[in-house]
Amino acid sequence: MKTKALKALIIVVCLFICSVYQAESHEYYTISSNDNNQHESIIGLININENIQFHTETYLSIIFKSTDTNCYGFIDKESNSFHPAMYYHIYDLFCRDAIYPILVEIEPGNYKYVDRKTGNAILDGQFRLFGEESEFRNGYALICFDSEISSFPSLIDINGIIVSFPEGIIPIGSVQDNGLLIVLKIDEYGDAFYGICNTFGEIIVAPQFDYIAEYNNGYACVRIGDNWGLIDEHGMITMNGL
Repeated sequence: MKTKALKALIIVVCLFICSVYQAESHEYYTISSNDNNQHESIIGLININENIQFHTETYLSIIFKSTDTNCYGFIDKESNSFHPAMYYHIYDLFCRDAIYPILVEIEPGNYKYVDRKTGNAILDGQFRLFGEESEFRNGYALICFDSEISSFPSLIDINGIIVSFPEGIIPIGSVQDNGLLIVLKIDEYGDAFYGICNTFGEIIVAPQFDYIAEYNNGYACVRIGDNWGLIDEHGMITMNGL
């Protein structure tokens, strides 16, 4: 009898420990699927009364969609903070650093950057997107301000401060891992030429190429007409077919 009582006591203790462990868990989500189809996956939230469907997982977040309102919400993967489905859309495919805000669309055409942990607006202004480059990458994002007549973008930092470039130099690419970005200059004939600048607005490679690709392992492909070459991060041509 003592042996049976001891076993029963051990089972009760184990069940109690398991229940306490689950109660202290801070995981908001589990991803499951009834048919092994990722597009049909459901996020199961602990203590969250909301009917939501898995949308996508990015480097920094789990994005879900409300089955009631068709709005989007997200879970920050680093802090595991839950943000309810209240956004028309969420853009977070390319940002990889958790200190930078997430880009959300409040309603069609109304965009904000919000803190990933608190959900508070960090940059709230009248601006339009410039493709995927409007997501923060290496501390900067490209946006088009509605107050400007030009459709060309401005490069902003996390505080919304605009980086100044020499007259006629237009940033058009995300800031790469080496701190450089592709810029554009249009001459008086309407011809476009591409160059490289840094985040201080300093020209590293004067606009002279018909095309420049992003840097890869310290080098970028460039083209003039049908001729291709390679430049390094100082703008020196290292393979010249130009």
